[in-house]
Amino acid sequence: MLNFTLLLRNNVINLLLTFLLFVIFADPSNKIFHVKDSLFLLILSSWLITTLFFTYNLPRKITYILIAITIFFPLHGLFVMGINGIPFQISTPYFKSFFFFGLLLIIINLNINITQRFHYMSFMISVIVFTCLILFYFARAQFDLVYNYLVINKQVAVARGYFYHGHEMFTLFYKTSPLLLFPLGYYFQNLYFVTGKKSEKIYYLSAIGITSIPFIFSSTRANIIIFFTLVVIYSMHYIFIKNQKLFFASLILFAFCAICLIPSFSSLFSINETSNNIKFIYILDYMNLFKSDYKILFFGQGFNSCFHSTFYNTNIYVTELSYLEFIRIFGLPNTILFLIILFYPIFVFYKNYEQYYAYRYVPISYTCYLIIAGTNPLLLSSTGMIAIVYVYSIMVINSPFFVPSKYRRAIVE
Repeated sequence: MLNFTLLLRNNVINLLLTFLLFVIFADPSNKIFHVKDSLFLLILSSWLITTLFFTYNLPRKITYILIAITIFFPLHGLFVMGINGIPFQISTPYFKSFFFFGLLLIIINLNINITQRFHYMSFMISVIVFTCLILFYFARAQFDLVYNYLVINKQVAVARGYFYHGHEMFTLFYKTSPLLLFPLGYYFQNLYFVTGKKSEKIYYLSAIGITSIPFIFSSTRANIIIFFTLVVIYSMHYIFIKNQKLFFASLILFAFCAICLIPSFSSLFSINETSNNIKFIYILDYMNLFKSDYKILFFGQGFNSCFHSTFYNTNIYVTELSYLEFIRIFGLPNTILFLIILFYPIFVFYKNYEQYYAYRYVPISYTCYLIIAGTNPLLLSSTGMIAIVYVYSIMVINSPFFVPSKYRRAIVE
């Protein structure tokens, strides 16, 4: 009876977690299903209640650290917000994001591997983007309906139409597409370094082709550059292992091509380009804000705070510069702490390379994700937190110090 009840508990939470991941991937704005918060609370309450009767196998130190991270930043943001007399709302930007980090406790406790679910969700996002592209060129009436739904009404994607040499073009950036870096890294790793069978290579090559669609057709420089960076990293590493002479020849050829393409891509990084100009002015606005009041630099402004944007000549609450936003909300000391939390898994994966050999794609994809997250509001959202949860869960569950115990109820010392 105990085994059956335990299995039922685990399966129910597993199912709910799958639904939550689906919602996070498909509905980052929470305007389609309106169940993201409800699903999270249902998972958390189900786990907390059943933990009183079933296994809890996390070391005490890990438990305290995870709880502290989940609660500390929201409490700090609320405390500073209260001191500044800023009114609180449930929809306050960033407030709810940190609670999703608490999923890590549940995933580690139940020893859940969410890797395959990331792969399925990435396929779903790829299909959505590819379908939009097909409709744009071959069924414009149906495309208009989908566009109005996804981009205008539900705001889960950003689209752009333009003309290139007289041809009408269309790009779609699905807001959770950077999460596809993890499946993409997995496919590259398996294509180049794991499988030798032709059928499996074709499968992984096809998976890369499908997963690359949201990156190539996103119109965002960070997505496109990071995608091709992954291609170069894995390809050059593979060539280096197979033939070092060919590697150096390829390196020279790549450097030559990069130099030739500099004039073509220089405009992408020009300060005169609109998006770059906005970001540059944001940086100046942040600097002016910190200079105007050093307390903001050290303690932050708290949740629901705003600052003046020179470019838009109005007060704004959220910008795309996530790391500077973190300083503005929580202060520099807390930002340093958060950065340590963010980058710690990269250190662990590389320090214990052999131990995490099967997951050596994770630190590469995660580093790329953190670069993309620094140029959009992804980091301080449920999307950003689920990426951190994914990396930490792999790190902890595959650690030699983590030994799941099936029926132990006491917290491990």
